[in-house]
Amino acid sequence: MNTQPASTADTTGSWVVAAVATAVLAVVLGVFGSIGVLIDPLADAYAAPRAQVALLFAAALAVHSLAARRAGRVLDRSGPRPLLVVAAAGITVGPLAPAAASTVGFAVAGYGVGVGLASACTWVATTGVVSATFHRRRSAALGLLTAGPAAGGVVLAPVMAALADTIGPRPTCV
Repeated sequence: MNTQPASTADTTGSWVVAAVATAVLAVVLGVFGSIGVLIDPLADAYAAPRAQVALLFAAALAVHSLAARRAGRVLDRSGPRPLLVVAAAGITVGPLAPAAASTVGFAVAGYGVGVGLASACTWVATTGVVSATFHRRRSAALGLLTAGPAAGGVVLAPVMAALADTIGPRPTCV
């Protein structure tokens, strides 16, 4: 028997929110984490050392780490919508940087800022929304949410590697 008041019961709609948030997090963090499969092909495309191109991931991780704290403040003050707008812009523009940049430095800066902001804002927004949506099964819902990045990497890394072999690393970034 459910002893929770109707307003605090988790509903099917709550699980839909959690599933959609998990899918969004899977895509954004899947792109973030899967860049590793493009390091060698991009190094060849830029005729640059692998270590320089590997900074794509490092730059995105640094921006993510620096932006997440501020994103939490924005979530508390303004809700998830502004964060998701920034995330959408970042995940759109960030991967385009390695495709369009003339130097590795520009590729690293564009990817790092775009994808780093997108991942931080998406992580904070989805965690906040799922936490606020659930009352009884919050931990289970957050457990589902945290599976998103791994699922995204499992799906996107082989797809990106296959695309890079087929059409090249720069078009794959697009």
